Amino acid sequence: MIRFLIHRPIAVLMSFSVLIVFGILALQQVPISLLPSIDVPQIVVKLQYPNTPAAAVEENIVRPIRENLSTLNGLKDLESVSSNHNGILYLTFEYGTRMDLAYIDVNEKLDRVTNSLPKDLARPQVIRINTSDIPIVNIQVVPTEEADYLQLSELTEKVIRKRIEQIEGVSLVDINGKQSGVIQITPRQDRLSALGLSVSSLMQTIQQANENVGGLSVKDGQYQYFIKIANQLEDAGSINRLPVILEGGTVIEMSEVATVTFVPEAPVGYHFFNGKQGLVITVHKQAKARMNELVPKIRDAITVFEKDYPQIDFEITQDQSFI
Repeated sequence: MIRFLIHRPIAVLMSFSVLIVFGILALQQVPISLLPSIDVPQIVVKLQYPNTPAAAVEENIVRPIRENLSTLNGLKDLESVSSNHNGILYLTFEYGTRMDLAYIDVNEKLDRVTNSLPKDLARPQVIRINTSDIPIVNIQVVPTEEADYLQLSELTEKVIRKRIEQIEGVSLVDINGKQSGVIQITPRQDRLSALGLSVSSLMQTIQQANENVGGLSVKDGQYQYFIKIANQLEDAGSINRLPVILEGGTVIEMSEVATVTFVPEAPVGYHFFNGKQGLVITVHKQAKARMNELVPKIRDAITVFEKDYPQIDFEITQDQSFI
């Protein structure tokens, strides 16, 4: 009886020591998330093709992929969005579909359609949707009084978004509240009449300069090079510099016979934070990423943004790591 009482505290102490060691190991290895990892019957396919207008992205890339993926087993709905330089496809499957097998099927079909896509296109990214993909943070992006909202939207889409996507552990970045712009061309009728030009001639000049000529294949001995001819009409400045040929062979710039400006489109929605119009960036983490390690990286990135872009106010809201 005395021997039992002497050794029992030692055994209990050893048991607690083992539990503490395993607890520390689990704390270091197990991902921290708000919800358990549960598959959702959705898959997202994202692609990027720089220096390409939305019409070309749709016709040459998104449409062939969409047609190829439409025959997937268990597919319930397929939506796609094409924009300048980018494309995205949303695939929704019937409940009960084995998403691990569906993920493999999507990748296999993408591999099969690769030969019909541009040679310099980076392989599209296939993303599985999971309950852990609930945004871990929202980043409020609000311009100061001096900042232009249209320029803010473009900066957030082309620069800030890409820098956040490069953070290790981030799977998806969405932006709401953006404002898009369009190039508006207003002919100067008095100058057109004086030079013997018409509006249709200006339209023809723009269409010819904006044609998508595709790519070229050049073979040099045992080497073969694929050359892409980039589209140049991406801003008002490039249209202003277009050459317009008069009847006598004289060449003038488009800016001499037309006013070309970049104006905002009519908004389809608004986002406000503390009474000010702005944008909100939702950041999703990868399933294996640890929330308590990823959020500090995002905060560090925002600190850098605040120094680089003093005309913008940044603030993190709905931080899951504090829930």
